Amino acid sequence: MEIGAGEFVAVMGASGSGKSTLLYAISGMDRPTTGTVELLGKDLTELDERSMSAVRLHSVGFVFQQPYFLTHLNLRDNVMLPALKAAESKRFGRRRLPGRTKAEVQGRVQRLMDRLEIGHVAHHGVTEVSGGQLQRAAICRALASEPAVIFADEPTGALNSAMSEEVMDALAQVHATGTTVVMVTHDPACAARADRVVYLSDGEVLDSWVAPGRAASQIDRKHHLAQWLADRGF
Repeated sequence: MEIGAGEFVAVMGASGSGKSTLLYAISGMDRPTTGTVELLGKDLTELDERSMSAVRLHSVGFVFQQPYFLTHLNLRDNVMLPALKAAESKRFGRRRLPGRTKAEVQGRVQRLMDRLEIGHVAHHGVTEVSGGQLQRAAICRALASEPAVIFADEPTGALNSAMSEEVMDALAQVHATGTTVVMVTHDPACAARADRVVYLSDGEVLDSWVAPGRAASQIDRKHHLAQWLADRGF
């Protein structure tokens, strides 16, 4: 399987088909037992643990079904913490960029939160905001270190339909800026927002769906994908 720079790819399949395992393997969270994973020209399977940590810190961002925030920090500080860590270390494949100060990180985080419409709750505690706002904050956290790829594992799985739309709108904004997005989802409505859907069955890539042209409405995309999935027994 190959994912090009700037693509938005959704991974679907029945429960137990290997969606999350695939995501963790290609993102560097887990090491595959066989085969290779190439990210930005580097074979992840050949890297030691320190180099793998650098990949996870600088080159990729993660959004999970649960945001895993620290309850003793406010929303902005939770978003900013990994970016501050990244600013203090070397980047994957090159030296740390000069001038990446705490003030610059704070400014970037605030701009991200404003862009995803949660800047007004930046100083709120994580228990004082909605589930949709928490997931948008998780997307901001994933973006704060300027990664090349965002990996999202069921980012709307714990949300109602309205909050799911909020999160998918935020991911669409991220994709529109040129960031590659790879998302595991069980929801065809969310998958229809992607450029391409990779369908897994028993740990293998069974087929791939390419979204209709941008002239197609979201309703048409959902209908087209639903029929394609039904033909594959989903």
